[in-house]
Amino acid sequence: MACAPIPAQAQEASPAQVLARADSVYFAGGPAEAVAILETVGDARGAAWRVIRSMTALSLLAPPGAERDQWLARGLEVADRILEGGTPDTETLYWVGAVEGLRSLTAEARDAGELALRAQRHAQLILTVDSLHGGAHNILGRVNYEIMILSRARRFLGRLVLGDRFPRDISWEGAERHLRRATESWPHVVLFHLDLARLYERRERWAEARQAAVQAVQTPSLHPPDDRLKEEARAVIRRLDALPPRSPPR
Repeated sequence: MACAPIPAQAQEASPAQVLARADSVYFAGGPAEAVAILETVGDARGAAWRVIRSMTALSLLAPPGAERDQWLARGLEVADRILEGGTPDTETLYWVGAVEGLRSLTAEARDAGELALRAQRHAQLILTVDSLHGGAHNILGRVNYEIMILSRARRFLGRLVLGDRFPRDISWEGAERHLRRATESWPHVVLFHLDLARLYERRERWAEARQAAVQAVQTPSLHPPDDRLKEEARAVIRRLDALPPRSPPR
């Protein structure tokens, strides 16, 4: 969990130079080092969402369990500090929503519901400014998807905990619509193609699932977790290729 040492040049550079250096290190596959670099500029504009981006990447690189949850919890702490200062810009709001959504998947029932609501609300706010924002559509698609795959018991518990605030208008159609729009608006994001493949696989739409998984594999890696996500997409392809052929309809 320890971050990399802070480069000496980062301590002497202007905030803009530090942000550029952090971006370079992040996209070169060093999200932990990027966090350490960004900590040298504190609350400089544009630093906080980059910290969340790096911690989100680190969570996706970590195995499921305590380490992943710790990175997400740290990212959520940064998000909470941002929100205390008012409504941030869309770039920041997206990464806030992204870490809220991911953390909701592993949190306890009450916290999970609250985080999912927050992620949904922030994504909807982004879309009022930019209706084609791929990240916001992905968040909404994931909220729909994750609620739809809940068991009846867990969905009942969610309604019990959240009451009238339980997300409405949740459907498979909503999940597909938003996840497809995410891949159309931001086709360069490997995760978005993989999320769409997972949805189609769950819905037993094998051909579309395979097509989305292949697209995930073929999309150039950009973010540090992308190579690992491509392995997950290859696993989807292997599962689909192992399915017995369907009999033609009579």
